[in-house]
Amino acid sequence: MAKQFLERMIQTDPGRMKDPERAMTASRHLVETFRREIDRWGPEGVLRRAPPLTKVKLPAAKQRDLDAMARYQVCNVVLMLQFENGADPHAKQIGAMGLTGVTMLIAALRGRFLGSGGKDARIEQFLTNAEMERVTERLQRDQALLDNAQSDCGKVVGELLATL
Repeated sequence: MAKQFLERMIQTDPGRMKDPERAMTASRHLVETFRREIDRWGPEGVLRRAPPLTKVKLPAAKQRDLDAMARYQVCNVVLMLQFENGADPHAKQIGAMGLTGVTMLIAALRGRFLGSGGKDARIEQFLTNAEMERVTERLQRDQALLDNAQSDCGKVVGELLATL
């Protein structure tokens, strides 16, 4: 996670590589800070913080962990769009940090899901099905829907970023 985060941050500020060791240390610190906060929230806290995204109209797995993973995945779509399309370097940096944190939230739910007997194949099938792909496409075409998702996702992302 730290390496992936650093690669994104380098895209926002190539000067970070003037001191690669320091940059990697800072990336590891961010990941560790997020991990501690996610551990503090616990599984129920991670589930409870999954954004409602009521206007997005996601398919339902009817399994709490999978449904929450799908909502967090929408947040990652929003954050990736912010990171990739943002002209403002600060917004791109927030996107990079948010992508790291939300991916860690999904990973926490994945561990919980697998621990209760779920299978990776089920996660992949649900999160990559045609309905989820249509959601991603709608987000990219409908600015009002994207803004709404960004607002919903911003709460949990903001809570993670506040720990830094």
